[in-house]
Amino acid sequence: MAKASHLLTFVMGKFRYASPFALGQHTSAGIKDLRHGNLLDDDWQGFDQDDFHPDHRKPVPLQEGTRHYFIAATIGNSASDLPSTMVGDLLVRLDSAKGQHGDDLRKLSIRPENCRVFEKLNHLDLLDNKVVHDQILEWLA
Repeated sequence: MAKASHLLTFVMGKFRYASPFALGQHTSAGIKDLRHGNLLDDDWQGFDQDDFHPDHRKPVPLQEGTRHYFIAATIGNSASDLPSTMVGDLLVRLDSAKGQHGDDLRKLSIRPENCRVFEKLNHLDLLDNKVVHDQILEWLA
């Protein structure tokens, strides 16, 4: 969603009468970090976060010796249908939520049993869904 908003703001900024309504130009540094996936200061320092630029982030592997669990949601009926792959849970694309990346150095090595995809849910549904809570409790037990 942050990437789409940035693109819309960029396009609106090119039109004289639309540019005053391009509210995305006033996003916080935190939202910009989310859009780019920045984790380290080096990922953003020296770069204009409002420009379109190549991905120059440094890979950050998962912490060794720590168990990692991932929950993802998708609005689609299955993880492989078009809505699921295109828009995920309306805020996070499914491939991103599952730690997938085209660059193997940036791909997260997630064990399949430590990742659960909930179908027919959006991002905010994860907050108060009993099945999601039960999964978290199962992992913590």
